[in-house]
Amino acid sequence: MTEQPLYRLELTYTSDDYKTYFWFYKWVLRKTQIRLVFYLLLSAVLGALCSYYMDNWIYFAVMVLVGILLDGYTIWSQNHIDKKVMERELKSMPVVYRFYPERMDVFSSNGTQYGVKYSELYAVCEVETAYYIMIDKNTAAIIPKRSCPDDLKDFINGLASSQGRVIVRKSR
Repeated sequence: MTEQPLYRLELTYTSDDYKTYFWFYKWVLRKTQIRLVFYLLLSAVLGALCSYYMDNWIYFAVMVLVGILLDGYTIWSQNHIDKKVMERELKSMPVVYRFYPERMDVFSSNGTQYGVKYSELYAVCEVETAYYIMIDKNTAAIIPKRSCPDDLKDFINGLASSQGRVIVRKSR
């Protein structure tokens, strides 16, 4: 006899589901804004040092411009990668999630399948429109609240608290 899941969801994500997740991942989990500020400050400090020692403040302006360009490139490249990932992932729809008492199994239409024990999850996060079950620091199961029955919402919230995982509530 095969084990029956407590909950089963078959989801087809929208591009908005991915865009919301990518925003959350970059700005909340990865704290991209700190990296952007660091790049700009580093370039300004280097520019100030060069300007001071060369006695020409044009170096400061050039280095600040380099910092701004580096920040712009960072944002552009992340958005470019996000678009490629989203295009690839949208081709593997639908995704089926099966929630068991001790684990979650994931199946996509492209043949990918894996299971993860709840005790091995990286985190469980909640935003206004979805739950992100973080399998590791770079991989998430996106569970849109619009597709989630109330008892599954309770299960996910219970999962987060019983496993000692943090639920992050952020919205953009």
